[in-house]
Amino acid sequence: MKYPHALVAMMAAAAPCLASAGDLSHTHVEVGAARLTEDGFGWMLRDTNFDGGYIQGSVALGATGAYGFGGYRAGSGDGPFRGLDQSRMQLGIGYAHGIAPGVEVLGEAGYLRDEIGRYGVNTGRISAGVRGQMGTRTEAWAKAHYTDQTLDSTRYAGELGGLVKLGDTWGVTGGLEIGDLRTEYKLGVRASF
Repeated sequence: MKYPHALVAMMAAAAPCLASAGDLSHTHVEVGAARLTEDGFGWMLRDTNFDGGYIQGSVALGATGAYGFGGYRAGSGDGPFRGLDQSRMQLGIGYAHGIAPGVEVLGEAGYLRDEIGRYGVNTGRISAGVRGQMGTRTEAWAKAHYTDQTLDSTRYAGELGGLVKLGDTWGVTGGLEIGDLRTEYKLGVRASF
């Protein structure tokens, strides 16, 4: 995403769509398929896709509104990066504050480890967003991310995601994260507790 103003616009657009429908869970495990698209570097290289999978989870830290989260995504590249692996590991802590029934604002801070081939970089990320229920079986979220340093210099990113609950525990989830030089897609299954 070229301009940080677009992140604010994404969050503002999502907020009015959120309606109250109950409590939001911060304890879950999720697994699924992921694609990372890196913008081409220079005039000779085209965009590269890294297709693979991910696992992530979150655990509520009592009734404080605080929660811990973590995840791992890995994929293999195509084109000139065929056979080259790319991965990201994330660990962090967040805080959710309810502003209405079924609607909350989020703040998160985390550690990231990005690797491509044998090269890796450690960095930090802070995020802010809004999450809420849109009905008895659906919820959505929007977040703005700032990453201190990455392999491709993407600093600002916006994230939109949603969950369709199939029952009390299971659901199908999807997400899109758009940054300066990378776009990430996820589709998975979540178990909430």
